[in-house]
Amino acid sequence: MILRVFGGHLSFGDQQLGGVYWPTGNPTVALWNFEEAFASIGYEVCSNGDLEPGYEKVALYVDRNGTPRHAARQAGDGAWLSKLGPDIDIRHMDVDGVSGDRYGRPVRYMRRPTGNGKAAPEKHVASRIADILPFGRRGKVAET
Repeated sequence: MILRVFGGHLSFGDQQLGGVYWPTGNPTVALWNFEEAFASIGYEVCSNGDLEPGYEKVALYVDRNGTPRHAARQAGDGAWLSKLGPDIDIRHMDVDGVSGDRYGRPVRYMRRPTGNGKAAPEKHVASRIADILPFGRRGKVAET
């Protein structure tokens, strides 16, 4: 599941765990459901991951079967921020920097206005769908 997205402002996860919820009430692991979950906090589908002043963007990754596996958030400089485990936060300059068998490939981009005409500041990003990660742990940032 995706946990602690955008500095703890939203938690996606198993509804059976205390303090973790799925914002649309339906925790089905499907791309359409992740789109609905992000839409519930102001995101809309957009055509690409290009840096766009005034918007914060996310990329949703799916595996070969179309199952969501990962999400990354775009930083203000156009780099992408991902969480690869409880202690691993990375910056990758290319959205495909984490693409592969484990995290899938980006197939959907979504954006929401930042409200100030600037890209959102860098924050801790959570992204791992396959595992439930512990709350409150921040790892070191690595650059790829």
